[in-house]
Amino acid sequence: MERLITMALDGLLLHALCRQFQEILPCKINKIHQISNTELLFHLRTQREKKNLLISCHSQYNRINLTDRTYPTPEEPSHFVMLLRKHLEGGLILSIQQGGLDRWLVMEVSLRNEIGDKVFRKLYVELMGKYANVILVDEDNRILDALKRIPPFENTKRTIQPGAQFTLPEQAVKQDPFTAQTVDPQQPLHQQFDGFSPLLGREVEARMRRGETFPEIMAQIKSSDSLFITNTPKETQFHLIPLTQYEQPAKAYPLMEGMDVLYYHKEEKDRIRQMTGDLFKFVRKQLKHYRQKLPKLLDAVFFFLMIIQDVHALHQRVCLGWLFILGQRNQMKLRFLGRVGDEQRIAAFDLSHDLWEGFAPAHPCFDLPSKQRREAVKLLVQRLLRIDGLRWIAKSGGNTAICYMRMVKIFPRARRR
Repeated sequence: MERLITMALDGLLLHALCRQFQEILPCKINKIHQISNTELLFHLRTQREKKNLLISCHSQYNRINLTDRTYPTPEEPSHFVMLLRKHLEGGLILSIQQGGLDRWLVMEVSLRNEIGDKVFRKLYVELMGKYANVILVDEDNRILDALKRIPPFENTKRTIQPGAQFTLPEQAVKQDPFTAQTVDPQQPLHQQFDGFSPLLGREVEARMRRGETFPEIMAQIKSSDSLFITNTPKETQFHLIPLTQYEQPAKAYPLMEGMDVLYYHKEEKDRIRQMTGDLFKFVRKQLKHYRQKLPKLLDAVFFFLMIIQDVHALHQRVCLGWLFILGQRNQMKLRFLGRVGDEQRIAAFDLSHDLWEGFAPAHPCFDLPSKQRREAVKLLVQRLLRIDGLRWIAKSGGNTAICYMRMVKIFPRARRR
């Protein structure tokens, strides 16, 4: 059974992550990829080794961490990634600072522009649940672009659009939990202290009821470099200290590795769903198109079969009329038509005049000597009056011109015989 992750990243956990980011600074940005609609992957080069920095703006799995996992990279970059590459690739990350204990941080990048001048860019990473975003800002504090644009009609207080002036998210005034000495027992801790989530507030309250003091618990959180993951029957919970309120054993991981353990496979499923979504959409569209087209195709096939029947009947009339013309031109008797029914013979007489004007003068039979011409017509009549000959006419094609060409090709064979 797959467990849900109900807790979002809080300010204290982000504070611990930022503390570990300081260990790799300064570092160079080698490459930037967008591995899904909500995930960015930065390939970094530190003074000693290469690192991968993952930024996720997923509504439920938003986070930032260093990762050793491999991720598929798309062949064609998005517009936002192309802009990030233009302004950040080759640059040096000088600092990564958190905004107090709030759930956002800013990366300051130094690089050279096209003419060689040194410029600075800021990349704001906001990890606020469904409002998670990545925003690129220039030296004048103007937005160059964002992963998720927010037009004025969606948020009148804070517009996230290229060219707009960047403003920081609103932050409630709360106490700093690392310096506070007193706690109001009548008020939830996440409403008193900055960086607290409701989950951590309940855990600290449970520990205080068992005799631990608030400064002692905060000292454990501040010094922790591990992520403790607790699996309950329905959900997965985690933080920088073991969550004793669940009475379930907690498993400890190094902080960055623990973030991958929590989110990698869950976001992988979501990433696959995104990549296959376009394929399913295309297949459904094509199925709908062909289901609507199928009745029209069936009507067209039925109409075509009716035309073929009429064309075959017309071919027989054309051939019989052609035989009459040849027989008349060569003064042959109509005994060759004796095996043909009266109705078909009458049809041949009706067509004889039109065919004489249109086809007869061009027929190669008239270029033969008179004896060979009579033999050729005789062989043609005998072949057409056989059952196999009638089948041959039926296979001759979809128009009278093809039938006529088939008839023309017989005469060289007759002459060779």
